[in-house]
Amino acid sequence: MSLEPEQIIRSIRRRRENAWNWSLQALGLALLPPAVWLHSRSLAGVALVLMAAGLFELRLPPMDQTELKALAGPLKRAMEAEKRCLAGPWSFKKRLKALGLGLGLAVLCRALWANDLAVLGLLAGLAALLVVTHKNRRDGIEP
Repeated sequence: MSLEPEQIIRSIRRRRENAWNWSLQALGLALLPPAVWLHSRSLAGVALVLMAAGLFELRLPPMDQTELKALAGPLKRAMEAEKRCLAGPWSFKKRLKALGLGLGLAVLCRALWANDLAVLGLLAGLAALLVVTHKNRRDGIEP
């Protein structure tokens, strides 16, 4: 049985709507920076295995019916934010943000690999500035 690329992408998107799959992939993604910082192949392997496990259909009870129900609310909000972001049209502004994110991730990966604390500090400061700017705009304060 051969699958078309569109079917694979549709299947991945459908599974990303499951809180278990989303959390596995997020945990795997969160393990990648320490793996790069420490130059750890085993930690990177664990991260990739977790991200790949999130692509499978997990037959688990809904997260709000388990001991992890405290995580269900924040996960649902994060999943909805991702869905809203992906559902919007790819305008010039969205493409510019994606380009900035890609360049920022490339600089972050390079800084993590080189263990460059100065660049990491600058990136952390830039991230804090972006968060404050976003909150100010949301509250009606123009920078």
